[in-house]
Amino acid sequence: MTSRCQYSPATLLDDLAVGRLEATVLGDHPAQELPPREGVVLNPLVTEPVFALLPTAHPLAAQEEVSLAQLMDEDWAVPRPDSDRTREYWSSVCAQVDRRPFTPYEAEGRQLIEIVRAGLAVSRCQATFIEAPGVTVRPLAGSPLWYRHVLAWHRDGPLAAHGAAIHRRVSDGYLDTCAANPVYARWRERHPHAARVAEARG
Repeated sequence: MTSRCQYSPATLLDDLAVGRLEATVLGDHPAQELPPREGVVLNPLVTEPVFALLPTAHPLAAQEEVSLAQLMDEDWAVPRPDSDRTREYWSSVCAQVDRRPFTPYEAEGRQLIEIVRAGLAVSRCQATFIEAPGVTVRPLAGSPLWYRHVLAWHRDGPLAAHGAAIHRRVSDGYLDTCAANPVYARWRERHPHAARVAEARG
């Protein structure tokens, strides 16, 4: 078995539709749901809040949570525009409060983490992101940003008959990750109905 990471969900959907992948985990945002593809089954797993990623030395890192307004005057590191629709979603949320954060850094993965660690910028991260030395994860007050995880496979592929079982295994793994993440675990305790793992379907 082989696995790979791709920041563009559209690319992964294309690969799944033509049989280059057997299954994939994708992500999208409210009002930007993944488009249906012929023969592809999309199974939502969970919709979770987006958190802030800060340098550990940042003054706001000492707070239990931070507001988006508090971060608007910071320099930001953000995904490249062609990786997914995160930039578009981010811009639409900022437009609602008539603010435009300065985004001098475009990066993903480890490069983005190193930019934040160096104190050059703040960023967004998934709620399940595990804190590493030099970076701190904090919930955004009021949860203005959300991210949905979606499990997908081809309707006629080799995994189709096992879809419900795979969904349960992935869901259980997600819950284990939540429990192992102190920041997200505390958030879930305070918001018990906000993030629920979805039932398998399709």
